[in-house]
Amino acid sequence: MQKYTSPAQWLEENYFNENGFTYTVVGDNTYAIKEELKELGFKWSPLFKWHKEDVAIDEPLPAACQILPLNYRDYLTWSEESGNMIPKATAKEDIENKIREAEGPCLSQYLTEDIGTRVRHLTVTLKSKRGFSSKYGWTNIFTFVCGDDILTWFTATDHDDLEVGATYDLTGTIKKKEEYKGTKSTQLSRCIVKEK
Repeated sequence: MQKYTSPAQWLEENYFNENGFTYTVVGDNTYAIKEELKELGFKWSPLFKWHKEDVAIDEPLPAACQILPLNYRDYLTWSEESGNMIPKATAKEDIENKIREAEGPCLSQYLTEDIGTRVRHLTVTLKSKRGFSSKYGWTNIFTFVCGDDILTWFTATDHDDLEVGATYDLTGTIKKKEEYKGTKSTQLSRCIVKEK
């Protein structure tokens, strides 16, 4: 871990302004627009997400994004011994709560059909696509929105033809219903996705 000579040096090198503020991007899926955010000068931090020290009033931001000002004093303390900023015990949780408040309440509900039911011809928009590697190989995760509802699909099959923001006709089987940090989603399996 890098050692800094003063809090001011840490702030400057970690995208905070002289008043101790940084500006975090809040939006549905900032991962999908990470290249655009990098071009705009934002830096990724596990604690402060995509952020930078100053944002002009007329600065163009990706659609559906807003800016949340955060002050380091609320989340970090300076340690002379380590020459670094140390997160407070609840910093991560406090920032995530602040971001959720800024995004507003999630209106997503579970699909009303029972687990095991085949749902057909849902009009959905692809919100994000990502994946992870495990001992079983690579798994793709597709997240769709259907109205206000969030639907997820885990599959080993690549679907490079699916584009974030595009609308599709989706058929799938309800596998389970989950809630994570107050957001309800329905996981589907055996999906067929066609262009609308």
